Amino acid sequence: PALLSTPGLLDPLWKAVESIPQLDEVQLHRTSGSPDERKFPALVSHDCLQHLLLVKPKWWRMALDGMGLDDGHLHIIGSALRESKDCKMNDLLSLSGNPKITPKGLSQLYNICLNKQRMGLVLSDDPSWAATFDLVRPLNNLHRRLEYKDERGRFVNPQLWMDWFQVLSNLPWIDETRKLNYIWFTLLEQPEMIPSAVSYVSRSNAASQE
Repeated sequence: PALLSTPGLLDPLWKAVESIPQLDEVQLHRTSGSPDERKFPALVSHDCLQHLLLVKPKWWRMALDGMGLDDGHLHIIGSALRESKDCKMNDLLSLSGNPKITPKGLSQLYNICLNKQRMGLVLSDDPSWAATFDLVRPLNNLHRRLEYKDERGRFVNPQLWMDWFQVLSNLPWIDETRKLNYIWFTLLEQPEMIPSAVSYVSRSNAASQE
């Protein structure tokens, strides 16, 4: 137990991983069950994680469960995902069992992941965020949702927004319940587009009748 409370304990392991080009999977799990879990230091330092993602940005699976991560670690992961097209975890990024991560830090990371192409599952201690991302992930990976958005992950005009709704309404092999979930999520994601779209349609209809 004392050893597993050593700050940066696993940094040497991660530095060794950098030198193995074919290695694209790391799964680390620590389960303590201690009520003082928040007091445990991170077993992977900020500097080490940042350097690893710089040297090896592309992963198949990365599980950092119970590693004592905090919002600083999530900021490093999020920045790497946002700044590099090559940086991604194609199958899984797992961050469960890290109670020092705050809702704000988790929200910022998930919002980056929501606008990342070819991203795998992102698991955490917040099941609602995990479920939201699991809903959106196939829209990004299979149905080209991000092609309708700008680099900030936003619909820039009502025409693109409505074009995307047209795509959603015609998705093949999708049951109606899931299709409605897709539509509802899109409405809530950027609700300010609703009056803009209504105005756009009204102007278009008026122009067509002239």
